[in-house]
Amino acid sequence: MDLTVTVVLFALICLSDVGQQTQAGLVTLRDSDIDQWVEKISKDLTDFRTKLGATKIEKAFVDRRVTSRVQTETEAGQLLQSVRRRIENLLWKSENNIKNIRIQAEKSYAKYLPQNYSCSDFTAHPYLRAAAILKKKVSPDVGATETAKTTAEPAAPAAPGSVDYCVEEATLELSPDPRLYDVETNRKNSTSHVPPNIYDASNEILNVANWTGSLDDVFIANAQKDSTLKWQYFGTTEGMFKIYPGIQWYVQTRNYTQNDMPIDMFDCRTQYWYLLAATYPQDMVILIDNSGSMKGSSSIMANKTLTEILHTLNVNDFFNVVMFMNMSIKYVSNAFNRTMLQATEMNKNTIMELISNDEKKKESERQFSPQGVSDFRLALVEAFELLRMAKNQSASASAGGVQTIMLITDSAPEDFADLFQKYNPDQQIRLFTFLIGQEATDEETVKAMACRNRGYFVQIATLADVKENVQRYVPVLARTNALLRDYFFVWTGVHQNQIKTQNPEAPPAHMSAVPQEAQTGGFTAFPPLTPTTAAARAAAANASVLPSPISTPQPPGKQQQQLRLKGDIPQHQRKEEDPRVKNKLFASVAQAAYDIRNQTVSDGLGHLIGVAGLDVPVNQFERLGPAWELGLMAYIFMATNNGFILFHPEFRPVNEAGEMQMFYNNQDIADVEVPADGTPTNGRPSYDLSLRSAMIQRVTGFIDMVKVKTFDDMSRGTKQKFRYFYAPLNSTAPFGVATETRPTPFSLGLALPWGSAGQWPPVAAYPTAPPFDSHSLHRENLAKLFSKRLINSTCDAAKPELYKTGLAEFEFCDFSSELLAEYGVNPLCALGSVLELPLARQQAMSCSFEYLKRVMVDALSTREAYEWDTNWNTIVPAQIGATLLFLWTGTGLARWQTPPTNDAQSVIDASFAAARRNGSRDSLYERTALLASSSDSSLTVLTAPSGDSVFARVKANTSVPIYLTSALRVESSVVGVVGAEINYDRLANYFVNATNSCVSGVGGGACVTCAQTNVRCYLLDDSGAVVVSESQTDVGKTFDIVNCPAMQLMINRSLFVTVKAFDFQAVCLKKTPVDSSASTLFNPIRALMRLASWAFIEGFLLLADLTSSTLRVIKAGAQEFGMASSRSTAEDCHRVDASRPDSILKVYERVDAMIAETADLVAPHPDASLKVQEIRRRLMQPLCIGRTADDQDEEEACEYLCKRLPEQFGIGLVSDLLAGCPKFDEAQIDCTVKRTLLRREPRQPLPTSAMRLQCPLLGLCEACQPEANGSSEFNVYVRQVSGTNLMFVAVTGDPNCDCTGCPLAVTTEKLSGTRNISLQQRFRERPPWSRPNVVLIDNSTVCSKTAVPSLTILQSQRWLLSFVVLLNLLVFSSDF
Repeated sequence: MDLTVTVVLFALICLSDVGQQTQAGLVTLRDSDIDQWVEKISKDLTDFRTKLGATKIEKAFVDRRVTSRVQTETEAGQLLQSVRRRIENLLWKSENNIKNIRIQAEKSYAKYLPQNYSCSDFTAHPYLRAAAILKKKVSPDVGATETAKTTAEPAAPAAPGSVDYCVEEATLELSPDPRLYDVETNRKNSTSHVPPNIYDASNEILNVANWTGSLDDVFIANAQKDSTLKWQYFGTTEGMFKIYPGIQWYVQTRNYTQNDMPIDMFDCRTQYWYLLAATYPQDMVILIDNSGSMKGSSSIMANKTLTEILHTLNVNDFFNVVMFMNMSIKYVSNAFNRTMLQATEMNKNTIMELISNDEKKKESERQFSPQGVSDFRLALVEAFELLRMAKNQSASASAGGVQTIMLITDSAPEDFADLFQKYNPDQQIRLFTFLIGQEATDEETVKAMACRNRGYFVQIATLADVKENVQRYVPVLARTNALLRDYFFVWTGVHQNQIKTQNPEAPPAHMSAVPQEAQTGGFTAFPPLTPTTAAARAAAANASVLPSPISTPQPPGKQQQQLRLKGDIPQHQRKEEDPRVKNKLFASVAQAAYDIRNQTVSDGLGHLIGVAGLDVPVNQFERLGPAWELGLMAYIFMATNNGFILFHPEFRPVNEAGEMQMFYNNQDIADVEVPADGTPTNGRPSYDLSLRSAMIQRVTGFIDMVKVKTFDDMSRGTKQKFRYFYAPLNSTAPFGVATETRPTPFSLGLALPWGSAGQWPPVAAYPTAPPFDSHSLHRENLAKLFSKRLINSTCDAAKPELYKTGLAEFEFCDFSSELLAEYGVNPLCALGSVLELPLARQQAMSCSFEYLKRVMVDALSTREAYEWDTNWNTIVPAQIGATLLFLWTGTGLARWQTPPTNDAQSVIDASFAAARRNGSRDSLYERTALLASSSDSSLTVLTAPSGDSVFARVKANTSVPIYLTSALRVESSVVGVVGAEINYDRLANYFVNATNSCVSGVGGGACVTCAQTNVRCYLLDDSGAVVVSESQTDVGKTFDIVNCPAMQLMINRSLFVTVKAFDFQAVCLKKTPVDSSASTLFNPIRALMRLASWAFIEGFLLLADLTSSTLRVIKAGAQEFGMASSRSTAEDCHRVDASRPDSILKVYERVDAMIAETADLVAPHPDASLKVQEIRRRLMQPLCIGRTADDQDEEEACEYLCKRLPEQFGIGLVSDLLAGCPKFDEAQIDCTVKRTLLRREPRQPLPTSAMRLQCPLLGLCEACQPEANGSSEFNVYVRQVSGTNLMFVAVTGDPNCDCTGCPLAVTTEKLSGTRNISLQQRFRERPPWSRPNVVLIDNSTVCSKTAVPSLTILQSQRWLLSFVVLLNLLVFSSDF
């Protein structure tokens, strides 16, 4: 029979109410028995709330004059303006700080006279190299305060010429800095980073170090005035990056052939803040000569040049790439023809990916294979026409600033003077030329093309030249703004921490120190050695942690003068980047500094000398609109002129592995604020969102929108109406300080849950006067507020568990360093210290007196929790039990109590309190409060962990926690949440006992309860998830996975409704099988091809006269360019079977059962080889070796087995077996996830008697045994557990009958689609610093830089090339 007919028939039979007659053989429950069970459960759970003191706590809030207030539209607008003023003051303060840095830099540069330096000319270190300083520990008796930090060693000046500071050690005291996440810093000194492709002891760098030395005084002064400042810095055009406070720079290592090699790709001149401030936004057309002469090494250098050019473009620029060859032109994709692409990370990556993929194709299939003769005239005309069209375009297709053409070629037939006279007579379009190759011809011709068009010419002879020479075009772009003294402030979007600090923890235990005498320069291999003794391990732990000396291209005569430091350790022992700051998110503000001497103006050569900047943590903006002030579920967010998110509570930039997601900094408002009725187009949201347009246009107003509010990792959701208020953000001076206002690219949004009359749920209104003065509090008052332990002692910050009281993370003051350190350990202690301070001190730290007042009211109102420890046995019901009692308030105040020592139970989730430090923004808090707000009475809410979490706990044989929570309400406002952690086993036993009795003397007949085999009873929560079941593995799953037909019947009766939610921030993983090393043995031709390819590249790089560190940089750069090849497109994203979550769990359960059976079997065997044979026969053979190709379940089973084998049997026993496991490369791919969720429909009345359902009679009912009265009919009983979020469900029928073929209600689908934004031009506005009508006025006479290595050096290395290539061939072939 046709499958469609089957499904329709199933729907008609299985999901219809077929009557309520009792069929012979079908067990029925009596309604009176069910009512009795449900009434008891309701009473016991709601009584638990009362015993926790919820009613008394609510009365205490009322007694302290806390009331409920519905916030109107006018009041909400005032709230927006209040938050707006705070953020605008922060913007202004940040801009003024970098203005101070810029002014000092210009003054120092203007009066500085360059010198001809050598390393021995100084009396102290010319500057502190961040990547090459030694840490000097702070004396234990001094401590880690700012005043204890000293300057670099040696302190005493040396006589000129007595010390060679290129080889002399520099030490710096570094200690944890509470103002910078406890990263080790020095606040008396800055340190400097120089890119590895620049010789950091060159005369040019030493001069830069000299004139930038005075910036330390400004850094320190700024930090003293503003205690919230994080990183301050200045990046020069020469590449020196001056950082304050001083740090030890982390140099990443990457493994090449078992030797860790340092990879330091950082260059301040390629950072967004630098590029934004240095130039106006630009439209750029990149022309690549792809004629036959560009084959081989020229093609490699051209692609690398393209990559570096793209790295200099930021999100406010527009670009396109045009290749010309064979007397024609080609765009990289037909989709990009005759248009300009916004230079987002995604678009730049797409261009590189398309070119990289083309290179992997067969020669006959390639589109961009170098061939034929190039038509320069055709290409140049195309570029000018494209820029002409862009000039007249809107902001969605043009940057609206300067226009440039980048020409990459190895020769030119003429200088095309007539063409430039026609298309660029006033030289308002700059032309930059990049001549590729050592043997390149027509240098003067190519140079003339650049000079005639206000551009710049460079020759790129080797890969080593690419990065530095591409950078040379940026100062040329800055000439006009330098001449105009156009001092504009720029703000970046969100970005990951850019300051690479080292983790101060000890090196990994498996690595040991290698003697200094074993170290040499170049590519010396330092294989990791396993320490065999305690002494060796101690030596490894105590080894000096110092990046290797900077080894870079050096001028003739300087080859032996390397910046080596004594005590260097091998590269493989480098530390990791400090995890405390690695993934912190910042926004940078920057301003360009110019040469202000009159000579540069008269010569018409505006000179950019550098860019000043600082980083502002995005959570510093977010905390200016705190949750305790905004109300339940309300939040603020910020967006840029491009519609990209700066911060948003639902923004997820970090993936599950703790790494930043691809393109996280280009996440759009429309990806997060999704209308409930929105339908994706090609897997993407609609970018015509009214909210998005209004914020980009920087207007003030509001708009209503219904969205799906999700909880618990999108496993629960409900539709909620929000009103969005929005306004532009300017940089505005605080009242009374100044009157200046400057535009920024940001807009502020305020989202409030909204009802018919205003904000709903309503906010809590606190009294105007605090219960105590919020300053100079005595010790007894602090004890009354927070903990009885404070009566006789001060707060012990190191032991927060003593006080059973805590605070959510909200910095209510601009703390001093000492208080910030205390806050970092225990916010409660910092609060107590602040409340003890005089009023003047609190005002000096800009403390929030409204917060201090509220938290004191909360503390006094919740003192009922003081009695939890002494009244534990009275409070906690004996039959249910509890392992933890807790409460939170709207201000983030938390109280908790663990069982007394004589209680057999202990806390199940030890990380519960620490993991829920978001206060009222916590998902459990919000969900509890939201459910309470939709109910007329107090509601007790039970929440189970996710099904995956329960499965993991059951497998590990650990207890499963269930959380009972209830909102604390004052009228209609929620002021807190009280709750308990319950052991599931105790709750399940209680449920069995409560449902195992019948009403005496009613109806007669046999007593049927939930304990019988043909009756299955459950408690479901409001999202359809199982809270209690006879099978513990059902807990946390949605009921459609446990009993699909019964769930579908309830949906059909409108007891539950479906809610669709789209996740446009999802990142999926594509697994690509990789060849094992053994397979190469059977493909010698492939091995030889790989060998030849590798040898060519290695030989070419050596021929290019690269030093060791530059070679590492180029390798990393090539890998970076090739990264696109491992990133799949959205075409690889497919729909998944909606039943996969349940299917996967069943696969895991089957594999676990097989492993357990095999483990029991082999345990008695002493012979390891026999064990291995049995494991191979029983597990590897059926699950991996003999699996069916392309069967998803069998693939999952094999992968899961390979993961579990080492866990069960130990890696030593099964290491050989693991060779048979499949190996995959995992790559992130873009995808959109559609989640279909369930929500209880409270307005739908429940049936008072059984609902009947029947499985289809078409073979979909499996395992119905005749001897067991197998029947395909079932009765379903439902009751609401009053006063709770629970529904009681009982299903009676043949337990051996499993209705299959039922479609799941809760599904997860991956939707195909593209995220390439060029295919759907989004509305955007230009930033405030764009200059659409700018006129170039600079002189074009300085327009060239030639980089050709001397012939003698090239010749001298030919013998070395032959030797190294031969040696590497032998080494490489040994791998096969």
